[in-house]
Amino acid sequence: MDPTTFFDNVVSTFGEATNGGAGIVIGAVQVLAIAIVVGAAARLARRSISRGLANATDDPNIAALGTNLAVAGIYLLGITLILGVFGASWSAMLAVIGAGTIALSLALQDLLKSYVAGIYLLVERPFAVGDWILVKDVEGEVESIDLRTTHLRTRLEEQVTVPNATVFAEVVTNRSAKRDDRITVILSKLSEPLGEIQDLVSTALSRVDGASDQPPVIELVRSSEDGASVSVTLFHPPGEEMSARVLTRLRDAFPKADLDVERG
Repeated sequence: MDPTTFFDNVVSTFGEATNGGAGIVIGAVQVLAIAIVVGAAARLARRSISRGLANATDDPNIAALGTNLAVAGIYLLGITLILGVFGASWSAMLAVIGAGTIALSLALQDLLKSYVAGIYLLVERPFAVGDWILVKDVEGEVESIDLRTTHLRTRLEEQVTVPNATVFAEVVTNRSAKRDDRITVILSKLSEPLGEIQDLVSTALSRVDGASDQPPVIELVRSSEDGASVSVTLFHPPGEEMSARVLTRLRDAFPKADLDVERG
């Protein structure tokens, strides 16, 4: 190889390396610029959207949901732009995103069902915090409604976490949807069989003045060596004071039992 040809090859190789290095530097600068802009946009969107939704709704969960969806959209746009810097085509990115979404949906379908159901519950509001509901075989007061789960507090003061997918798929009875108030009495140390207890309670409370037409709800709380414990819930018009009348009737029917009035 003559000296002239060798020199030309060296110059050509150096030029290609220089151009490649410059391309890498330019790409890195573009990625850094996109990351800075996207981060600033996400922070600005979080503050402004959160403030706007907080003024528009009293439910903090809905405000958080809207804010998180908007921020996630901004970050997704930023990732798409960064992939474009590295030469990824829109069709290829859409194909990858589509395939990844399908795979993720199949792997997390039960979890996603609960999140989708949570969005429905927050938007439609079939019940609210403080309502007394029955879902599947669990009954209690609604303590919180999150995106994935709903928390209930039972009569035994136990906290039950119900997946929102279950709430969405099952029949939900909202006992608080009635306009009547209610009084609940816990009867303990009962020696009678459950069927006889139910008959005695129904007979005793059928003579209570001021009660609603809805029959009392009688439920077994526990059964032990000391006897059975049942909860008795009687519905009545708002503002009607029923405690004294209900306790008198139940004491007459069960003179040896312990009676406790439950709040709510």
